[in-house]
Amino acid sequence: MSAINAGIKEIDAYILIKRNSLKNYMYADTIKILKETKAKSTWFPNYQEIIEFDIRGDRTYRPRYTEIYDFSVMKDQIVVDFGSNLGQASLEAYFQGAKKIYNFDNQRAAIESANIMSQVLGANIVNNIVDFNKSTFEQDILNVVKVWDWAIFQAIYRTEEIKNIEPIFDFVVDNTKRGIIFEGHTDPKIDTDEFYRNIFEKYNFKEIEYLGHSNGRPAYLLLKKDEWEDWGTEEFIMQISEPSTEEVSNE
Repeated sequence: MSAINAGIKEIDAYILIKRNSLKNYMYADTIKILKETKAKSTWFPNYQEIIEFDIRGDRTYRPRYTEIYDFSVMKDQIVVDFGSNLGQASLEAYFQGAKKIYNFDNQRAAIESANIMSQVLGANIVNNIVDFNKSTFEQDILNVVKVWDWAIFQAIYRTEEIKNIEPIFDFVVDNTKRGIIFEGHTDPKIDTDEFYRNIFEKYNFKEIEYLGHSNGRPAYLLLKKDEWEDWGTEEFIMQISEPSTEEVSNE
């Protein structure tokens, strides 16, 4: 009434809907097509729970994104998910305000399912098929996105489907600007904290934070150093203070 009395004819109205309630506002045919598309997956067909679309999976949303991972660091950032499957992590990044998200997975059915969900939500997520076992995988990814702030690398490092993981992780570390959300595997005899810290050692991360176990898998936040942090203070001062030895022309 106050708006009418003030002579305001139009006002903006907002409806707040919880993420796990979004499925109640979607067409039944959309959910049906999505589940039929997902069912075509032959590799981990029931891998991820997607709460927005009533998809059940072994990787549950809770406690992964309520207690272990904090994707709020990705707000206004460019994010790449390597081995995204249906895109559970990328959806979390989207709802946490990521600027742009790129998914890469080798399963066509998973990427097609992710495309359906992205389109329905109007999400800024670009879903791509890539074969990590091809020698061209680096260029295939760089053809899509050349610069990103955060990488998601969950349960990829020891997956049997990828023949040589080390060059892939090298590529991810080299091309990520700020940090990596990393998740290991579930074998208690192999997937120990010592095992993963030995892997991380060569990359000289600024910080390695153990976040807990997600569905039995160790989770880490890996922060990259800024470029100037690799320089010793004295060396840096010398580099910027030493005069150039090149001759200067007076002409």
